[in-house]
Amino acid sequence: MDKKLNFNDKKQKRKQLSHSKKTLIVLTSTYPRWKFDSVPRFVSDITDGLSYSFAKVEVIAPHHKGSKKKEVLASGVIVQRIRYFLPESKQDLFYDQSASAKIGGSPIRLVKAFLYSGLVFLKLLLRRPNKNTVLNPRWLIPHGFVSVIVARIFSDVRVVTSVHGADIYMFNSQMLKLIKKFVLKYSDAVIVNSTHTKIACEKLQKRHYDIISSGFDAKIYKPKNYQLYRKSPESTLKLISVGRLSEEKGFIFIIKAVISLLNDGYNISLKIAGEGPEKQTLKKVIEDSGFFDRIELLGWVDKKDLPSIYRNADLFVGGSMVMKSGWQEAFGNVYAESMACGTPVIVPESAGVSSIIVHMQNGFKIKSVSQEELIRSIKFAYNNPLELVGMGLRCYEAVQPYSLEITIKKYLQVLTKDNQCGRN
Repeated sequence: MDKKLNFNDKKQKRKQLSHSKKTLIVLTSTYPRWKFDSVPRFVSDITDGLSYSFAKVEVIAPHHKGSKKKEVLASGVIVQRIRYFLPESKQDLFYDQSASAKIGGSPIRLVKAFLYSGLVFLKLLLRRPNKNTVLNPRWLIPHGFVSVIVARIFSDVRVVTSVHGADIYMFNSQMLKLIKKFVLKYSDAVIVNSTHTKIACEKLQKRHYDIISSGFDAKIYKPKNYQLYRKSPESTLKLISVGRLSEEKGFIFIIKAVISLLNDGYNISLKIAGEGPEKQTLKKVIEDSGFFDRIELLGWVDKKDLPSIYRNADLFVGGSMVMKSGWQEAFGNVYAESMACGTPVIVPESAGVSSIIVHMQNGFKIKSVSQEELIRSIKFAYNNPLELVGMGLRCYEAVQPYSLEITIKKYLQVLTKDNQCGRN
């Protein structure tokens, strides 16, 4: 009974704070399935933050074995997960790996993609959206395409498409390029997460793009105490890296760079937070090196525990790569989180977050991910601890405009505009 009353109180509070009669429908394949899920939370964090400014907020996402088909979150957001294949254990198109990588070369998974798209389309049609409905597809394909088609049937529906990077960099057959161009042209507004993503979109369709990052939570990612900074070359240089343990994140290069430095006598340590398909491969490389006491795989780490991990490190090492499929890091929230905690980063130029890095001022930019480039930056950090302290103090200031609070405010401005600029 107490929980029910508490929920009703939150619901009433949301109604009081709401400045809109509109319903926001977020369509995404990147949404946590359960508590402590390893799926990135940037879509859910922004959606929760927007929930108080709309009369109703719904999320449409793919179902997965073990997840609820429908639930109401503490924020009041209604999550509906579409079951697109049977048995449920065969719903393997999303979540654990990019859908594009799974679809390639697999006819049955291509069928699943069409089934899911069709079911999303049908669900939106049955909703009969009107002028008080805002559709916010979080990927160009399939959600953006489905949303734009629905908006051409119900002409007073507003579509604000968010491009997160992978969808614009990948899916590069001629037909899929035409679909992406169609979505970019006929969306009423398009939000991109970085300058890098904007440039990629402009190659397909010239139009106005709103640049809004995914945002880090400034309430929990706060700068460390000055005493935590390493100030002596004799003390251990503590390295951290965070992300999904998959090939595109380049962890193998980071680990090999650290092994090489350890073999040369450098007093360093490395902790990696995350889970993923490459875990066993990385674990074996570490064990074979004999440095398992210096290189540690932390596994999945809860969001609330990440700030202390960033703060206790001296340097964040990133290895996001440009893949043959076209994938590259469109922004890279983990870099921003580390910077917000006062820990400078090594970031590849291909990552969107590199646009806020001034080399040797608030971090290190490397042209490409390689063992040699990583070693060069780590060596400088090792030998120049006081300069690294200065970088840490400056990187906190540089990342403040990219906080989640600012992101939500910018999203709200775009979502609640009344113009439908993509229909002409």
